[in-house]
Amino acid sequence: MAVQVETLDILTERAHFDPEVARAVGDAITVEVNAARDTLATKADLLLTKADLQREIADVRQDITDVRRDITDVRQDIADVRQKISALRSEMHAEIANVKTDIIKFVFTALATQMALLVGIMLAIIQYLRV
Repeated sequence: MAVQVETLDILTERAHFDPEVARAVGDAITVEVNAARDTLATKADLLLTKADLQREIADVRQDITDVRRDITDVRQDIADVRQKISALRSEMHAEIANVKTDIIKFVFTALATQMALLVGIMLAIIQYLRV
């Protein structure tokens, strides 16, 4: 690692360091600067990161669009199910009304038959008692 002459001059002349100490300090500074250079982001690094972020944002936007479309489809499915449930309710009400009518007919028929049977039995008893 080459230490700049100017750095050595500053350390030896102004700071009054021993030349060996000045060289060691210069080398240490060079190592740190090189390490920092490796960890610092360059403009190219930032542009790559920006491009990556833009791609990810576009992907997220597409995902959001897909989710919105799916939500619209689900809402339409729910509306269809509600419509089918409403139609089934109407059919059930009509069927229940028909069953009620059939039950009322059956009850009146059973009552009429029972009355006729009772009248017949009473007439038979009256006829038997007259004889």
